[in-house]
Amino acid sequence: MESENFKNNLIITEDGSSSVFSGHFKCTYHSIHGAIRESDHIFIQSGLCYFLEKTKRKHAKILEFGFGTGLNALLSLSYSQSNNLKIDYSAIEAYPLSTELVSALNYTHNDELSKFKEEFLSMHSTQNEILRIGKCFSFSKSISKFEDYKTSEKFDVIFFDAFGPDEQPHLWNRPFLDKIPGLLNENGILVTYSVRGF
Repeated sequence: MESENFKNNLIITEDGSSSVFSGHFKCTYHSIHGAIRESDHIFIQSGLCYFLEKTKRKHAKILEFGFGTGLNALLSLSYSQSNNLKIDYSAIEAYPLSTELVSALNYTHNDELSKFKEEFLSMHSTQNEILRIGKCFSFSKSISKFEDYKTSEKFDVIFFDAFGPDEQPHLWNRPFLDKIPGLLNENGILVTYSVRGF
């Protein structure tokens, strides 16, 4: 059970989509200017779409550091279904959201995303097993701290969606960051919303 000091709270961002304010990290999971707008621009357009255009492929393996609200996975699922694109999606999350909070997120009120309501909830409840959604999308999630995550797999696209350098400085420093390129396939893409000056 969350203590009052570390309670997560639902917020509504400027584009009408919901996000979460983390009581533990004292910051929002998404831009206050628009959760869906931010995730689509950074992770889908500048990450997944950029990789597909660059490589001309119809298949992508994605690793997300920071499953959080599940919005990036939901948008990837929608893109996969709309474009007949095969996606194998793996996510890592150290601090899963409560079922109550997940149920209050309004992403599936969006016309394009409404058909994935059950799948969205299933992605949140899935743990250490593969969830197959339709013919094109597979999903798995590890409940783990990023620094403890181990895999021999390589990925085409990495969504590095950790909290920012002020909230989780150890994830934005070496040697942790040095490990991430080793998880990428040749011509792979690493995309994130933040930078650290060094």
